[in-house]
Amino acid sequence: MKYIYDILVNFKREIYDFYDWNKEDKIINIRKIPVIKVKKEVLYDLIYKKVEISDEFLKSIYNKTDAFHQIRFQVLPYASVFTDGNMVCAIKFHYKRNEFVSLLLFDEEEEVLDIAKKMDITDISYKIIGEKNFSLKTRREMKKITYIQNELKNITVDELKYLYFDCFNKKNINENEMRLEINNHLNERSFLDYVYDFFSLTSKKTN
Repeated sequence: MKYIYDILVNFKREIYDFYDWNKEDKIINIRKIPVIKVKKEVLYDLIYKKVEISDEFLKSIYNKTDAFHQIRFQVLPYASVFTDGNMVCAIKFHYKRNEFVSLLLFDEEEEVLDIAKKMDITDISYKIIGEKNFSLKTRREMKKITYIQNELKNITVDELKYLYFDCFNKKNINENEMRLEINNHLNERSFLDYVYDFFSLTSKKTN
């Protein structure tokens, strides 16, 4: 079995790029963790679907991951790094399920890909039990959306009309329609930033 040594992981139920990690996250310094090469479709299932992994595979990685914990090592019973030769993801299994995932830092991902070049593909037995609900937005974007939605509930009618006209260059007198249309456009990054800046500025003026 191949291993990667001394890497950082950020196990979450949601998958975040390393640039989206927060200071409050529990970043784990892994001393040693197995590397498993799988087919592209298998890696996709492990990352984006809820799967139940076979006992046979779990036994093969049992207690083979060591993490630094203060001044001693901590064993993670069921964890491994998976790659298809193009993408890399660390997964920690909980009750046979792929509960926690983590991408790697760029240089550590490259190291795994180098290791994978000399590896054969491992067949893993599992069954798909559902879909994962992943957001394509960053955590910062999600916070902005939550902030805007809270502000929209408290905004005055005149402010709402002003914001609506400023965003869409048209007038509307229906409060629910204005709020709904603004909410429906928050998936657009430039629109999201514009509305967030609007509320940030108006908040400063009232404080």
